[in-house]
Amino acid sequence: MDALPHARAHRPCMPARRAGMPLRAARRRHAASRTASQAPRRRSSAKRLASTLHTAHTPNKGLLHPPPPPLALTPQSASDPNTPMDALWHIARTMPPLRKWVVVNRAADANLLEYISQQGGPGVRQALELVLESLELQRSSMQRMRTS
Repeated sequence: MDALPHARAHRPCMPARRAGMPLRAARRRHAASRTASQAPRRRSSAKRLASTLHTAHTPNKGLLHPPPPPLALTPQSASDPNTPMDALWHIARTMPPLRKWVVVNRAADANLLEYISQQGGPGVRQALELVLESLELQRSSMQRMRTS
């Protein structure tokens, strides 16, 4: 009786080499003993590459659909403090009519406001004046509270 009865189930399928037989010859002998249905199917690398490229670039397969636009460029998105800074910079560079809305955005940093002030645009000067005036009023009210 075997000490390990389950060991027989895990034997390799290739028969043992005969003494002095090179490994390559044993593999050939094993491959020849398999039937046609057991033989592995091999495709050339060119065919594999062609099939991969064909399936990856077929437009009707549903594999590659562009995502919906992430953000509509509107006055609401330009003035929303949750709008990412990259989007604000994009608006400032490409959409002059929306620059005044970026000016009133609390998330706009000094560099962005400086860029917008240098580039100008419709209503930018008035928006900058309002922002600066509100900052001055806020600063003066804070000073009054400290002195009182």
